Amino acid sequence: MPQLVLSLAWGFAVLIPWAALRGQLELTTAWLWAAVVLWTMGFDTIYALSDRPDDLEVGIRSSAIFFGQYTPTAIASFLGLAWLCLLVAGLQTHLGVVFLISWAIAGLLWLWQSWRLHQPDLPAGLYPQLFRQNVSIGLILWLGMLVNSENLIFLGGFLP
Repeated sequence: MPQLVLSLAWGFAVLIPWAALRGQLELTTAWLWAAVVLWTMGFDTIYALSDRPDDLEVGIRSSAIFFGQYTPTAIASFLGLAWLCLLVAGLQTHLGVVFLISWAIAGLLWLWQSWRLHQPDLPAGLYPQLFRQNVSIGLILWLGMLVNSENLIFLGGFLP
């Protein structure tokens, strides 16, 4: 399942910088790592839906093939669990209200994506569109993490 390999590899984007910055891995790191792995499984499985015919032809056992008719439910589960892991990580790192707002927006967008994927007879062009929406969701989450109360105080020293 290439999506699982990609998800685990992308998870190192959390572990390596965290350890370099803090000098150790912490429980919060595990929550954030899990969120990245689960989110990546979700959005890359969405992408795999558009490749399903080709993957079947060449024998690649993608997550979209592995989960079969349950793929939309698997995607919803990955995104929902990622959402919960992000909340725990955000609370443990004391991110503020702006993060919680961005987290809620991400959750609503993932819920909408999951609902769309459960609809019958979806056009093939929908999968790449939903996949690309995760870039915007990532930006929303990143801004929510960046613009928390501690960072606003820090940035206030540089703003007029």
